[in-house]
Amino acid sequence: MAEESNKNKIKITIRTVDGETWTDEFSIHETVKSLLQKSLAHFRIQPAPGVVYHFLYEGRLLDETKTLEQEGLKTGSVLLLGTEAQVG
Repeated sequence: MAEESNKNKIKITIRTVDGETWTDEFSIHETVKSLLQKSLAHFRIQPAPGVVYHFLYEGRLLDETKTLEQEGLKTGSVLLLGTEAQVG
């Protein structure tokens, strides 16, 4: 059973534009939006009103409504976290 649940997890690294990093395991079924919320909390980022954060992966912004699997993320993927002005 544990083996099957590991198949549904990927280990990814999230890097901020300031160079901070966080590597952890996440479910492939988690949405990008959920991961974004967890990342903002982890890095203690409180966006100012009107400031939107995004993930950049392989030169493209990730769609918040999709799952990590749908966005093609795999173990070893590195996401850049920043504001639209920084990564968009």
